[in-house]
Amino acid sequence: MENVRTFNLKYNFIIFVLYFFSFNGFAQLSVNINSQVICRGNSATIGATATGGIAPYTYSWNTGKTNSSIIISPSITTTYNVTVNDANFETASAQATVTVNPKPNVIVNSPSICRSQCATIHASGGTIYSWSTGQTTDSIVVCPSLTTTYIVTGTDINGCVNTAKATVQMNAFPYLSAGGDLICIGEIGHVNVSGADTYTWSNSSTGSYITV
Repeated sequence: MENVRTFNLKYNFIIFVLYFFSFNGFAQLSVNINSQVICRGNSATIGATATGGIAPYTYSWNTGKTNSSIIISPSITTTYNVTVNDANFETASAQATVTVNPKPNVIVNSPSICRSQCATIHASGGTIYSWSTGQTTDSIVVCPSLTTTYIVTGTDINGCVNTAKATVQMNAFPYLSAGGDLICIGEIGHVNVSGADTYTWSNSSTGSYITV
């Protein structure tokens, strides 16, 4: 019986001490949580920091996680809530917003050229550019010897990044076939050509045949 009385006294004393310091000696339990800004497709770490109350603390997020910090990858701007409990069964809550910025819409042109020609490729949608050629301007001039694909990485004012591909199509020279009439001196004949879409003759004619 004496042991039971001793236990009750110790138990009551502990409860008294916990409540006494909870209301008189310890700061009220509070929790701080950091918000984040990320680009779509990236991850963020948000952490909760508990102060006051009586340690140890337990954490409960609306994601189901129970760590003091969590790693998330939202596709849209999302608010996360955390509830903290201390050893004195006090509770504090906080929330953080992870703002998701979209990736820039990087657009490039894909020109077609003939052999020995050069092409200008222009990128838009970002503020900073980096090409697979090593150049860092929004437009570059290239002179490929065959059909070639170029990659550009664009970065916007939020630091978000996206890529785009430009293909410079190399067209073959047309195969021209020419023929004409067999005439005698003083006669009029025709010379014709095929194999292309447009023609320019040495006498400035522009049709597919000329009269000579």
